[in-house]
Amino acid sequence: MGISWLWVAGAAIGLPLLLNLPIRIGFSLEYRDDHAALRLSFSLGGPLAITIPVPQRVVGVLLARRGDSGAGKGDSAAPKPRRAIIAGTAKLIATFLRRIERFEWRTEFGTGDAALTGCLTGILWALKSTVLGFLSRRFVFEAPPQFTVSPLFNRTCLALEVFCIFRFTIGEIIVAVAQRIRSPRSGG
Repeated sequence: MGISWLWVAGAAIGLPLLLNLPIRIGFSLEYRDDHAALRLSFSLGGPLAITIPVPQRVVGVLLARRGDSGAGKGDSAAPKPRRAIIAGTAKLIATFLRRIERFEWRTEFGTGDAALTGCLTGILWALKSTVLGFLSRRFVFEAPPQFTVSPLFNRTCLALEVFCIFRFTIGEIIVAVAQRIRSPRSGG
């Protein structure tokens, strides 16, 4: 009988700790001189993170232009269920990915023409400000986002680096799944 109280006390203490355990999912994208690198990272509660480099050919597919989808006449019905599953999963994930712990976006570029580089610097700052405004409506930043634009007036180059860490808890995932399960019944 004493063991059952021990289990109840352990659950009463451990469950809130487990539900509030922070999970961090991060990504970084680097592009420099026609070479791109994408890294994903995962951390559960502590400073130890697992980093997974994404293979170069996958990065190439992700960054490729979406011109020809390759779908033939007979393939038009097949992607719709897959798109619905992806859209539903994206909506579910968006319900608990609301906090950004760290966000950095660095750009270094030059056109070889100082005047054009100067004009494009202003346009790039305006673009980054617009993106920040859009993200600020959707996410809560736990630290101020870091944006830099480094114009190189005497040479031609393009380097881009984006780093982002999303933070959420197991409890937020459970609430999001419960709301997702409940919402189709209440709407219909």
